[in-house]
Amino acid sequence: MNLWNAYCDGLARRDLLRVGVAGLFGSGLGLPGLLAREARAAEDNSSKPRDISLIILFLKGGLSTIDTFDLKPDAPAEFRGPFQPIATNVSGIQIGEHLPQLARHADKFSLIRSFGHRNSDHGPADHYMLTGYHPLAGFNPSLSPNNQRPSHGSIVARKLGPRGSVPAYVCLPRFHASAGAAYLGAAVAPLVVESDPNSPNFAVPDLTPPLSIRSDRLSARKELR
Repeated sequence: MNLWNAYCDGLARRDLLRVGVAGLFGSGLGLPGLLAREARAAEDNSSKPRDISLIILFLKGGLSTIDTFDLKPDAPAEFRGPFQPIATNVSGIQIGEHLPQLARHADKFSLIRSFGHRNSDHGPADHYMLTGYHPLAGFNPSLSPNNQRPSHGSIVARKLGPRGSVPAYVCLPRFHASAGAAYLGAAVAPLVVESDPNSPNFAVPDLTPPLSIRSDRLSARKELR
């Protein structure tokens, strides 16, 4: 979380974005839709897979939209924010005055101002945003993971798999409680990197075998795969 090219073996960036947004709006292009596309893709070998990457910046408790990307300058004072809009490098698009560098690159991103939801509870709302589904009865936001449905990242990992030795799904700088794989299983759960990449001691976890485990034991474990 990168239609035009129809099937899962040829997903472009726009395809992934559309699948994600469609899932959020409940139009049926979540996990079931992706699995159906996989079946259809097996019948069509004309598309060639392309390298893609999708980065989702999830701002938990992020900036207010009326102060950043949807200022509503013509709205009554009790609705609009205190800041002024500025022009971007795309005609007709304005954003908040405190985002001048972003305004110079508006031709490189899309604003979706029509999306919203009415859940003010961060736990269930986070689940909705990261899976495309409202939580059902019994949802416990204090669990980690708390997924009743797979996150977008796990769905992409299930469909596309790893790229060489690079994991298909990575979370940083910490794991979000609703970023899990749910019933898709641990194989498509994220690799969580909690280290600071700016630290001189930065290291990605679980890549170096513990010194306390003998090499023959590691080899025996590998044979179980």
